[in-house]
Amino acid sequence: MTELRTGPALTSTTLRTADIGEILAHIPHRYPFILIDRMEACEPGQWVRVIKNVTAKEWFFDGIPVDRRVMPQMLVVEALAQAHGLQVMHLPDDGLDALATRSDWVLLTTDAQLLARPE
Repeated sequence: MTELRTGPALTSTTLRTADIGEILAHIPHRYPFILIDRMEACEPGQWVRVIKNVTAKEWFFDGIPVDRRVMPQMLVVEALAQAHGLQVMHLPDDGLDALATRSDWVLLTTDAQLLARPE
């Protein structure tokens, strides 16, 4: 049985849930390349928790047998980048963030990344 991780505790600086409408207002991606459906919570500059509702009818499952369906790893990485972009949009307007507009962010690299098929 897989243990569920609850993640960081909510604090007074934590932003609350954002639906797809607010997400679309902050990042430029649209269907079929919007890979997050809801932001559960975010502490700007620290962490973000997002949800992607994956269904059997997703376009990336076309032609794949039902028992072999796993979200492709590069789409998981893209979803992480979109979550990061959403977090960047909620940073305060000071410090390093003031050097660039909010639309200038790019995820350049990921370190020690391991994506494995769940057992």
